[in-house]
Amino acid sequence: MFRYLLATVTLGRSSFPYSTSSASMISSSTVAYLTNSCGLTPEKATSLSKLIEVRGAENAGSMFELLRSYGFTHNQLGELVSRYPCYLLADAETNLKPKMQYMVSMGISRDDLPQVLSNKWILSRNLKKHIVPTFEFLKENIPSYGDLVVAIRRSAQLLRSKAREYMMLNMATLRAHGVPEKMIVKLMTKWSTSLMLKRDTFEEEVKRLLEYGFQPTSLNFVLGLSALATQSKMNWKKKRELFRLFGWSDEEFVSAFKVQPMMMVTSEAKLRQMMEFFVGRLGLEPSQVAKCPNLFLVSLKKRVIPRCSVLQVLLSNGLIRRSDVRIITALNSNSAHFTVKYLAPFQGVVPDLLEAYKGNVEFKGFSDELLEPWNNHR
Repeated sequence: MFRYLLATVTLGRSSFPYSTSSASMISSSTVAYLTNSCGLTPEKATSLSKLIEVRGAENAGSMFELLRSYGFTHNQLGELVSRYPCYLLADAETNLKPKMQYMVSMGISRDDLPQVLSNKWILSRNLKKHIVPTFEFLKENIPSYGDLVVAIRRSAQLLRSKAREYMMLNMATLRAHGVPEKMIVKLMTKWSTSLMLKRDTFEEEVKRLLEYGFQPTSLNFVLGLSALATQSKMNWKKKRELFRLFGWSDEEFVSAFKVQPMMMVTSEAKLRQMMEFFVGRLGLEPSQVAKCPNLFLVSLKKRVIPRCSVLQVLLSNGLIRRSDVRIITALNSNSAHFTVKYLAPFQGVVPDLLEAYKGNVEFKGFSDELLEPWNNHR
């Protein structure tokens, strides 16, 4: 299997002391090996083979054997090397094996190892200097095993060289401001990148939240910190300016951000698209939208427009009046409530109603848009 894979050349180079036919055999052998070993498609295997030094394929064989010994399935192997080809070149015996042994000894189950190894820093970080201290720190501060696995999987930055140092300093800042431990754990688990800012930057963000009126004991304080920390100042400024262009005052922005901090994690393009639809096509006042910022977290295509199509069908058939509809409530309510109010009572009357709800009926706008205002009293 490996007689062509032990050469010292690199696939894809234009000059090496082998013939084109030899290189072709090497490439074919590598592709076949990757396809058979972990179920990659021929196209994906071909792509990965070009990244690997041919001598590295033997390392790949050792790596596959090690991972299988820890219970990795065929599909899990394929997914891992597809996302992180560096695993194909790693030394299984000296690099990954000691780290996997340590993680299992720390209580990481074999079922969860694929999730943990999706943290790409596992391979490059020193076991004693980085991985062991980081795991011990996380276990001390995240009491739930499930949350620990989630934290490692969600943030590759946890194994960054100074991550633990930054996190310790910033967690101390949060405690000094009265943030409850359960909120700090939630931040570590789901949005740990927020805790890896330099201390002065982190303290600036905390100060800004306090100036906005966030309560340190609330979940929204943690969400707000995550929203501030996970984007550049330039992106933040662009989004603020976008809301101003649509008529939001600074007070309305702060109020909306306090209600739903994660609206600022939404892309600028989506925020613009949503505001254009709400204000331009539905005729809502910008201030009305500001009172329900949860709308920025749902899908325009999969939720907002289909629900508008349902209302369009009902209005055009005279089954409801526009003044009967609290449009923001209709768009923001959960699917069960929307079904009870706008689908169930009329399904036998209007054949197209379910198709409209599935997004299969084009929303053309409301014909009485200029004749009667929406009822938005809550």
